[in-house]
Amino acid sequence: KKQKHISGSKLAYARSHSDGNDDSDTACDGKVIACNKVSENTLLSLSCLGRGTLISTSIVIRYNPPNSEVTSDENQSTNKINKTGLVQYTGLANMTSVKCAVGCGNLNDKLLVCGGYDRGECLRSVELYSPETNTWASLSPMLEARGRFNIAILSSGEVYAIAGCNGTQELSTVELFRNGRWDRVTSLPLSRSHTGVCAIDDLIYCIGGFNGQNVIKQCDCYDPSTDKWFSIAPLQTGRYQAGCCGFQGNIWVVGGCDAWNILDSCEVYCPKKTLGHMDQDQCKREEVPAWLNLTTRYTWLEVGMEVNL
Repeated sequence: KKQKHISGSKLAYARSHSDGNDDSDTACDGKVIACNKVSENTLLSLSCLGRGTLISTSIVIRYNPPNSEVTSDENQSTNKINKTGLVQYTGLANMTSVKCAVGCGNLNDKLLVCGGYDRGECLRSVELYSPETNTWASLSPMLEARGRFNIAILSSGEVYAIAGCNGTQELSTVELFRNGRWDRVTSLPLSRSHTGVCAIDDLIYCIGGFNGQNVIKQCDCYDPSTDKWFSIAPLQTGRYQAGCCGFQGNIWVVGGCDAWNILDSCEVYCPKKTLGHMDQDQCKREEVPAWLNLTTRYTWLEVGMEVNL
């Protein structure tokens, strides 16, 4: 096999062929036998060049040259218009180091990335990305290395890094980033990682997670004004690595894992008991709010949309 890079057209292809001695009249002459799109930017074809010579061609379309550096002009925007009116995409700046399982959120219209895991150790580092300049800036590191966690950002700009794992054990600790520095606040009542985290009305909710041995149903709420955690209704299905967000004043948790299975179920929590009229058997007005399990086709009249679950 031979590989060749064509920088001008931003295409890369690999070619292999086998020669035959077919002198029959059926020998093909310059024909494409088959072509298939194997991914969004990759094509694979089988062609005959005549006299039994077959060539397989793999074409990869690159919108930017590999390992291209972002110029100062490109820093002003992530894309620009060329003379023909077509959008030309430019690369975004890389973070200062590789990492996964980070805490990430929107801080004053900038992307905040905290901690994470680099396949060697959990990290304390914190970075802030500016879309306007296409640059990353390092901020004060967290007090404790943590990965597999989430952060919550309040309307005041306060950032809370909640629980996670330090590479050895699950954490219950919580850190607050304010005025350029990190400080400890009250820890969670139970250590956990892979939790769902969201903020509604300046209260922070920590949903489910993994405690090192078991997937948990426990859910807790933090009040920054009192620096205290209190428990709320547990999930109907224990889950971790789930998607979690606040929407229409309620907390929505979707998917995740229960240790052995990947989940397609969804649950919603009504902290203000606003779902009482939806299903009074599952979310009663006069009782402590509970999780409503959305497993069937349901219509939300309040937001004017129909969702198949």
